[in-house]
Amino acid sequence: MPSIYSSNRAVRDPNVPKGRPIKVITSSTAVTPRDSGAVIICNGADLVVTLPITQEGLWYTIVTAVASGGTGTSVSPYSADKIQGLGIVSPTDNKDYINSGASDAAGDCLTVVGDGSDGWWVADSRGTWARES
Repeated sequence: MPSIYSSNRAVRDPNVPKGRPIKVITSSTAVTPRDSGAVIICNGADLVVTLPITQEGLWYTIVTAVASGGTGTSVSPYSADKIQGLGIVSPTDNKDYINSGASDAAGDCLTVVGDGSDGWWVADSRGTWARES
């Protein structure tokens, strides 16, 4: 499966602004408020990135680095938070946003911003992402 990695060396994506912190994960991970502003690179198939309780102004960009034949990369909000925006119909608390393994590709990404009350807003995305049913 294609990857943006070669011999454990990252290939710079020109769409990622210079100076943003990069956090490479190889297993499912809970990000923290201290990770806000980071690009989270999911260097493994079917990883889950769990977001903290929403706080106004927190933001993360999650990048699929390895295409999956399974579920795909998932972004999971806190149980009382929802992910909304960019065509999400009827946002619901505690539903993941998933980069479907049926059509994902290395470089697919999702940027979410915390609103501090209802959860997370999708600010930008590339690839096919859908809410968990």
